[in-house]
Amino acid sequence: MADVQHVMRHLLGRQARTAGGDTGEAQPGEDVTPAPDRSDAARQVSVIAGHPGAGSSTVALALADAAAASGQSVHLLDPASPGRSGLVAAAAVELGTDPTGTWRRGRRTSIVIERRAFFHGESTVVPSGVVDDELTVLDLGCTERTTARAIPTIVVCRANVPGVRLVEQRLEELAGRPLLVAAVGPHGWAREVRASVGPRLTALQDTALVVNVPWDSRLDVIGLTDRPLPRPVVAAGAQLLSSIDTARRLLAVDGRAAGRGDR
Repeated sequence: MADVQHVMRHLLGRQARTAGGDTGEAQPGEDVTPAPDRSDAARQVSVIAGHPGAGSSTVALALADAAAASGQSVHLLDPASPGRSGLVAAAAVELGTDPTGTWRRGRRTSIVIERRAFFHGESTVVPSGVVDDELTVLDLGCTERTTARAIPTIVVCRANVPGVRLVEQRLEELAGRPLLVAAVGPHGWAREVRASVGPRLTALQDTALVVNVPWDSRLDVIGLTDRPLPRPVVAAGAQLLSSIDTARRLLAVDGRAAGRGDR
């Protein structure tokens, strides 16, 4: 009954927004953070690719699976066009589309996955009214969308020379918010990779905010499906979740230090 009530509230809220003339379009760089029903209780995290092919959808799903394994209910939101979504096969049960036909909903254990049903321009605002008092994971991929500065952001890169070079630029663009890096690849970085690490990535490494996500050959072949992710990948997702509070605290400390410096 609780699930039915939640779905009804969600659908009625969308109908009201449609009647009010909301086109659902967002411009590149626009804040697409979902508005929580209870902002004091909701927890949100965005996942952004540091470069094409980084694996942001895998990391986003790892976060969701790790949270679900701990007994939480999770919303995993993907605003990418259907042809670009890495989560198209991740749901175990499909629940159909919303009244506008824009968003397709599925369920994976205690995870609700919401993704776009058809292409409607490069950017579409993430549907609001779907955030409860648990965890919301926003898979932004390589888009130019941004989230509110207070929302922790995980930047995903490959643990190779091009990956660490490109993620450095992405970290600079996202400065001023709680940041973590998920590095997909072997735990021990090659000497050439270590030599290519820039100052922002180095600072995150020094504060244990760079988490290694193991590369899995099976996932590389078949992509994400409704089957459980490999345990080491889910463990990396759990480590990222547990590091979010550290990223918030360090950003607050840096902000206070900068304030004292201004005086």
